[in-house]
Amino acid sequence: MIGPAAYAQAYGHIWGDAAAYTAQLETFGAAAFAEWMAGEDRLCWLATADGAPAGFATLRLESPDPVRGAPGGAELARLYLLGPARGRGLGRALFDAACAAAARGGARHLWLDAMVSAPWAWRAYERWGMRRIGPQRFDRPVLEEHRAMLVLAIDL
Repeated sequence: MIGPAAYAQAYGHIWGDAAAYTAQLETFGAAAFAEWMAGEDRLCWLATADGAPAGFATLRLESPDPVRGAPGGAELARLYLLGPARGRGLGRALFDAACAAAARGGARHLWLDAMVSAPWAWRAYERWGMRRIGPQRFDRPVLEEHRAMLVLAIDL
């Protein structure tokens, strides 16, 4: 339940097509997470606040970044927090856990992508030591002004 809710809070406004938006929300549902976790190279964390689920992160090991194609990468595929959980250090804790797990898994760098139109996200990643390595475009049918993305990386 937390996946679709967190995504909808952050990015519900970028979709102009209801069917495409519904399909995107399904990628955050229980069936999608079960399929994600079936991969041997994937990890997931759940953050709680005041005893309730408040956010999550997913990591894929052995994933070269899409800009340089550099081997030895791990992708922080998703990191989302529910609105009331923001500003409490949970995002940083999830990020740090993913970096540590990626390093233990043999990764030399961790990468992710973030929408240019989501400065709250990419600015946090930059504060945590990530650097921009190039652009990318979101491949889903969102409003055009939300398709530009940044790819960021950090050496582990």
